[in-house]
Amino acid sequence: LSENNPEAKEYMKLIENLDRIQIYKSSNAKIMTQMATDVKSYLQKGSLEELMRVNDNGQNIKFYSLPGKNDNYVKELFMYLEGSEGDKPMAVILSITGEIDLSQLSKLTSDLKVPGAEELKKANKKS
Repeated sequence: LSENNPEAKEYMKLIENLDRIQIYKSSNAKIMTQMATDVKSYLQKGSLEELMRVNDNGQNIKFYSLPGKNDNYVKELFMYLEGSEGDKPMAVILSITGEIDLSQLSKLTSDLKVPGAEELKKANKKS
């Protein structure tokens, strides 16, 4: 990454403001059931707001967020995906914490090859 590249500067700014990224993925039915239970419990305990839902090609993707310093930022972004990858069932949990710029986040998740990353490009903070 070149310091003179504006895109690289934005990318570094995004990464510097992140505290933690966690990604869990499984195709095992037992683990997927436990993931669904854990997600439900986590969402009931927390103060996350639903950001958006997408049902695309059999993949059910839900995004939740904890409000940040303004409408373009969130303190936490949480994604839960249920669907399939080819002929295998799949579940993915993504949790990112920090001072997250939603307008820059899709770049990071795309680079990490996180399922559902394309949908983040469409995400706008609910007013």
